[in-house]
Amino acid sequence: MNTVDPLYLERLRRDALSTGDVHRARLYAEKLKRVLAPKTDQAPVTEAEAKRSVVGLARLTTPHYNPTPVHRLLGRIVDAFITDVLLGKHPRLWIETPPRIGKTTIVSHHLPLAAMGRSAFKPQMFPNGMGIALTSYSASLATENSRIARTLASDHRVLSVYPHLSPPRISRTRGYQKQNFNKIDDWSTQSGRVLAVGADGPFTGKGANIIVFDDLIKSWADAQSRRLRETVSLWLQSVAKTRLDPMASGMIAIGTRWHVEEPIAAFVAKDSRPWHHVKLKAIADCDEDWLGILVRKAGEALDPDRWPLRSLYDIRDSIAPPIWSALYQQSPTIEDGGFFDADNLKETPYLTWASVPEDWSVWISTDAAKASQEKNDRHVVGEFAVSPDGQVHCIKVWHGRVPYEQYEAKVIESIERLKDRMVRTRGKVIVEDAANGSTLLLNLKSRYGGLLRPFLAQPDTPGKDKSKEARAIYPQVLSQRGLLYLPKQIHLERSDGESIRTQREELLTFPNGVHDDHVDTISQLCVILATASKHYSVLDMLAYAGLGSNV
Repeated sequence: MNTVDPLYLERLRRDALSTGDVHRARLYAEKLKRVLAPKTDQAPVTEAEAKRSVVGLARLTTPHYNPTPVHRLLGRIVDAFITDVLLGKHPRLWIETPPRIGKTTIVSHHLPLAAMGRSAFKPQMFPNGMGIALTSYSASLATENSRIARTLASDHRVLSVYPHLSPPRISRTRGYQKQNFNKIDDWSTQSGRVLAVGADGPFTGKGANIIVFDDLIKSWADAQSRRLRETVSLWLQSVAKTRLDPMASGMIAIGTRWHVEEPIAAFVAKDSRPWHHVKLKAIADCDEDWLGILVRKAGEALDPDRWPLRSLYDIRDSIAPPIWSALYQQSPTIEDGGFFDADNLKETPYLTWASVPEDWSVWISTDAAKASQEKNDRHVVGEFAVSPDGQVHCIKVWHGRVPYEQYEAKVIESIERLKDRMVRTRGKVIVEDAANGSTLLLNLKSRYGGLLRPFLAQPDTPGKDKSKEARAIYPQVLSQRGLLYLPKQIHLERSDGESIRTQREELLTFPNGVHDDHVDTISQLCVILATASKHYSVLDMLAYAGLGSNV
């Protein structure tokens, strides 16, 4: 069995030539020819096999293509997917794979040919042919995949299997204007049409029976961008899905699971139709048996011919654990931030304001999102009680992506409910004086001017005490002293249950988490308290954190 990467041999050959070692370059060239040569134990591909199997079609077009068990597994799944589309079952398929296992060859290069070729036998269901959209994280990559599929469609070997893949016949009537059917991003055959679109690209006026999502996220760095993920999610919902044919259609997504909040994952969760989910890990973490085709035991490699265990171990040992977990094991995680210790985050015994002692001061701290669209941060409103000895208890918390008017109404509701106690205990409503927070301060000034306390958060500046992490030192010190209390987790069924869960998650994953709105809300309260309370001064807090010895 072949365990040598042809691309690796080619690189060695070029390196030898660059150093002038012609003899060594010739040796690598001869070895490369042997690696790429068709396997003698592989029977020749018949037209019948190429017609019924995507992998067979790939073997027909690429003589040196030697499918491994994982390739045959993918081919079997893709063949079943195409059959379900032809039967009008509207299949949905999501395949998570490690990089460079040959997925694009099967899904983006040969699936369009097989789908269009087989649809020619169902003209009543596909009167205008099979429409296929190839999408990727960029228009250039989608176009390159389309170009390869277009080249394969004109191959005489493919045309012998699927004659209807030849260019459409056009009658040149009066007024006919010649079109370019050789375009690579939008081309046609007698039995269908292929369109190449990048994520967030236009789909206007063009429908599809099959949409292929091949790597919608480019890299680890892109996956960490919440705005990019939500932009792709919005495109999937509002653009891509609306292009599907209502009679016979299907969607197939394939690629690496970079992030917990993967756009495809959110898309699948919101879809009304069920998705078939296949997760292929580079190294099995348990015994696996998939469709009776690929069976491996825990600890075995997914594709030992191309990626033996020793190569995977080398990769695993050379990259960060979160990247290995996401890129190769399809198990993304959010790293614990290490800023807040779970053991230090106590739960308040006070479930409602009625049970809070009357002599405790009452505070409201709110963090307003810059905008209220789905892709922006959330508004957060927290209600806090502060004891005479410096304990900070979060009694109630709320968050939501809602229009500004609803957010302002939520703040007013909290103030009206607590203002008598706030006046009596000299509590305040802390609002960050930025973006929608400035608007809130302006709108509430006439009614609650004496209760409002603007918080002037400075931009993040390296080396100065202005960053989010620097502000979060204040609640961090409180939690280390056992003075910070969060709502009880047993009350997740309450109306603010999701906010209670999210608040704790944000604290434990800060600063590596996706959101930090709840952290900001607690931080600005603690900063204000530290500048106004006799229990914990700024110098006291910084000294406890090990940052104030030189202050």
